[in-house]
Amino acid sequence: MVSGFDVLESDKQQKSDMMTLRNRLKDLQAWPAAGDDLLNLVPDFNWHPLPLTESDNEWLPLVVRDSLRGVDIGFQYPAFFQKLLTNPRLRRLFLSEIERATSAH
Repeated sequence: MVSGFDVLESDKQQKSDMMTLRNRLKDLQAWPAAGDDLLNLVPDFNWHPLPLTESDNEWLPLVVRDSLRGVDIGFQYPAFFQKLLTNPRLRRLFLSEIERATSAH
C-alpha cells in the first residue's frame, strides 16, 4: 500500500525531474517557446503515463542529438516531447543521454 507521504515524495521527485529537464533544455536552447505554457497544461503527476515503446527508443538518440544542436524539440518532435513531459522513465533516460553526450566532449 502506498502512503500519502510516498505519493507526496513521488510528486516532488517528478516535479524536480521536470524542472531539471526544463533547465537543461533551456541551457541547450532546445526548450520550446511555448514549453512553459505546455508545462502548465500537464496534469499533476498522479496518473499513469503511457508505456515506453520501441519507437521511443528509436527516437531518443535523434531527439538528444537535436537538443544538443539547440533544435526546438517541442516543435520538431511534438509527440515525443509530450511523452517526455509525462513519462518519468523517458525523462530520466533522456537526461542521462544528454549528460553522457555532453560529458564525452
